[in-house]
Amino acid sequence: MNEIDDHSSLTRLHSDLSSLLYQIDELVVKALEVNKSVRKEGKREIESFSNLLSEMLSSLK
Repeated sequence: MNEIDDHSSLTRLHSDLSSLLYQIDELVVKALEVNKSVRKEGKREIESFSNLLSEMLSSLK
């Protein structure tokens, strides 16, 4: 691979990662919104899922 291919690949990877981070952010926001309207039993599951998504987001940054 040459430098142009390397740069193109890195640019594409950066774009894909940015898209994933945005999607994870959106899922966390939705999970928090749903969390407000769910009973206690479901809240624990949603909080756990939200924490998992937040951890994934942190590790990707």
